[in-house]
Amino acid sequence: MLLVLILLGGTSFTLVGAQERNRRTVWSGTVGQRQVVIEERWTPPFTDILVSVRVSAAGKTSTIEISTAGRSPDVVVPWGSERLVLISAEMASVVDLVSELVVDQFLVARPSISPTGRFIAYSRFQPPRSLEEDVLLVYDVSSSGRLNRLPSNARGMEEAMRDVGLPVFPEWHTANQKYRGRNDTPGAPIETLRSAVVWATDTDFVFLAGRGGPADPDASLAIHHVHVRGGGQPPMLRSQTIDANTLIDVVGYSNPRPATGAPLLHARDIQVLDCAGSACQVQIEWVPTQGLRAPSLHVTF
Repeated sequence: MLLVLILLGGTSFTLVGAQERNRRTVWSGTVGQRQVVIEERWTPPFTDILVSVRVSAAGKTSTIEISTAGRSPDVVVPWGSERLVLISAEMASVVDLVSELVVDQFLVARPSISPTGRFIAYSRFQPPRSLEEDVLLVYDVSSSGRLNRLPSNARGMEEAMRDVGLPVFPEWHTANQKYRGRNDTPGAPIETLRSAVVWATDTDFVFLAGRGGPADPDASLAIHHVHVRGGGQPPMLRSQTIDANTLIDVVGYSNPRPATGAPLLHARDIQVLDCAGSACQVQIEWVPTQGLRAPSLHVTF
């Protein structure tokens, strides 16, 4: 009997130890009056990760399960006293701690979250080999899923997950209230994002975008300032063109020389020095490019 008890006790200890090894705390903290712990767990031989949010308040503990397509959370940001944003690879999840529900999920690319966690700026997710242009979107975590979407014309589940957020750039998408379709316009210039989104305040950010490439005589490069208002209101955008030719020593290129137009410059870093009222001052550090003779640029706009 003693031997049986020892074996049972050993088995119990092994199971508990295995459970602890297959569980990890991703994030913990206080959100409002609630203690929140986010855990991920997996059960061998399965490798899919299960994510849960454990919420404790007023002597009660509840658990919210989150589907993250088997991916571990990369970013966890609380907003106010009621919500959390979790980003796992390309999946963003908005968790409401009051209702204890995952109130929204959608796909993102290159996300950037505002200082207080209220807004998420990101590129519309593109599947591999997509020919669609970059579309910059903003999501208001404090608002409802409906106010964070244009009128739906999604044709399937994947597009329904991609078509989330209010368009910021290019302006065609904001003016026409569409997530896609500008590529269908003959001769429409294709815009590409040339930097990450950099937040100046909780409602203002800057980024670089360019049109065309080195061989395009109509190529251009510009810096943009966005003011987001939330609550379903469209963002406000203003821009200033940057003369990239003044930053490049064209003679430094190998043959053949590029056609007239803005070289394909990308920003490695943007530092916002000031962004008060209607004027912003930024310092742009460029990704090293052949012929580049101005590694950084101070812009006031």
